[in-house]
Amino acid sequence: MEALRFNIDVPFWCSFSDFSSLNIKFSYPFPPVTTLFGMIQNAMGKPALHEISKEDKKIVKFEYINQFNSLKFSIILNDPGNIVEDFTNIHKGNREIEAFQNSLGECIKNIFKNESKEVKDTIKHLKSYEFYSYLKSNNEIKKYDKVLKIIRSNNCDYIFDVIKRFWISNSNGLKVYNCHKNWISTQINHQKIINPKFTIYITSSSNEYSIYNIKNALKNPVRLLYLGESDDVVDIHNIEIVDIVETKSSNISSVLLGIHQNSQLVNVPFKLKYDEKVDRTRNVCSIPNGEIENEIDSYMYDGENFVFL
Repeated sequence: MEALRFNIDVPFWCSFSDFSSLNIKFSYPFPPVTTLFGMIQNAMGKPALHEISKEDKKIVKFEYINQFNSLKFSIILNDPGNIVEDFTNIHKGNREIEAFQNSLGECIKNIFKNESKEVKDTIKHLKSYEFYSYLKSNNEIKKYDKVLKIIRSNNCDYIFDVIKRFWISNSNGLKVYNCHKNWISTQINHQKIINPKFTIYITSSSNEYSIYNIKNALKNPVRLLYLGESDDVVDIHNIEIVDIVETKSSNISSVLLGIHQNSQLVNVPFKLKYDEKVDRTRNVCSIPNGEIENEIDSYMYDGENFVFL
């Protein structure tokens, strides 16, 4: 069986942020499979979803999910590196403006309680300060065309006056800065890993994302490659197609899915967050610190025993 094998060295530092953490932004000890998929997409020059038009996003999202599911990854920690904590600035939701918007949302919900479901579903758009600014200035914002059409076709135009009165009456309690800024900057502790090293194995059942195409993309990437955050550059080397053989072993070098003895447990993403067909996008993985409790089905190459996630 053929697989793509390559080494990843991080010459400076990297961080695989756990976005479920709050005051300290923890890092996973290894790149999740979703992060590796993002690196491959970057090497191939694929656009990020936020760069795609709303009309095309659904099709491209479906394509990305299918391509991701056609790949299998195995991750070996050759060197875990050193974990340090630094400070970083992040953007957090502005709770003051959020509270006002939610208050307006409840008001609109009560007014629309006897209206159709289609009308009720527009509340999330109507409560935003951006929509109020849109009403006030009469600027053309294409994303609100459908909202206006639904409201007017159901003869609910009166809600526009309700929205204007709400923001005018509350404007004295809000600073102009806060009204226009849904995100505010704050400083938190941020974990980073200094100089880790990984070995990655990939198999593929896709034509476009075949191991040969991925190999060529990693050797000649369309864009600068990074792993984790956009300034976490990586050095990828020893890229080769290898023949791996099936075996059984209790001495596994790679990350394992599930809970195993003599291992470090980590709850990591293993599915794309926009894949609506999965119940959850995270799973518990084990990083073996030696032999595990039983022999398991695995693969072997050049003395490495590993499994695919």
